[in-house]
Amino acid sequence: MPENSSKRIWIVASLVALIVLAVGAWFWGRPAYHRYKAERTYKQARAFIEKGDLNNATLSLRQTLSLNPANADAVRTMAELMTRAQSPGAVAWWRRVVELDPAFSNKVMLAAVALRFEKPPFPIASETLEQIKAAGETNVAYHLVCARRAIRLNRIPEAQAHLQTATRLEPTNYLHQLNLAVLRLQDRDASVAEAAQRELTALTSHPKFGENALRSLSADAARRRQFAEAQRYSEQLLALPQANFDDLIHHLTILHESKSAELPAWIGRIQDRASTNAPQVATVAIWLKTSNRPREAL
Repeated sequence: MPENSSKRIWIVASLVALIVLAVGAWFWGRPAYHRYKAERTYKQARAFIEKGDLNNATLSLRQTLSLNPANADAVRTMAELMTRAQSPGAVAWWRRVVELDPAFSNKVMLAAVALRFEKPPFPIASETLEQIKAAGETNVAYHLVCARRAIRLNRIPEAQAHLQTATRLEPTNYLHQLNLAVLRLQDRDASVAEAAQRELTALTSHPKFGENALRSLSADAARRRQFAEAQRYSEQLLALPQANFDDLIHHLTILHESKSAELPAWIGRIQDRASTNAPQVATVAIWLKTSNRPREAL
């Protein structure tokens, strides 16, 4: 009898131990399996991104985040994909990035993306920039986002101040100088506008920024109805390999506004160039229609 009792106790104890092991394996093994699966789906997402398959990349990322919503790498990658896709949902994803990692660079990115999709007065962008104002005083990226916000709010002096600071922080970055000069072209103070024009003229020979300087100078001259000057800058731009189809349309507009005798020949040239490109055909047709040339548009 004692022997049978001992056996029963041993069997029961063994069953209890097995149950405890099984429950423990379920509780502790399940999270480990989830981590493994989340890592695997995230690697799949990165592989899809490298192949340019953004749809499947997004699906894989959603699987990753359903298993581990706090996966900072997956959240950031999703935010980057939404930004590339120009989706307003990118703002929410960048807010989530900041929640997981409130680094300065992440907050600057949140402000920049929010500025792209929000309407004035840009509440998320403005609040975020205010939060990092002290730390951003010596940061170029911060001042560039602030300048963009000021431009969209039509606060041109404020935008100029931020670009001046960016130029001071990175004196060898000609892009800041270019953007500042473009803003100053329309300054009410004639001396400031003339100085900006000289700065842009000096940049026209720059291998990287020359095309943008010429575009700005030509557009500014056309705005002032100085069509000979606008045409000269436009011709210099069209001689560059970087010139695009929009530059040709701008040139047509200058010739049309100045009633140039060269306009018919240029229309023929641009029609020939656009003849095998449907979007360009549409662009030329719209330009001809708005320029009161309906027969040629047809």
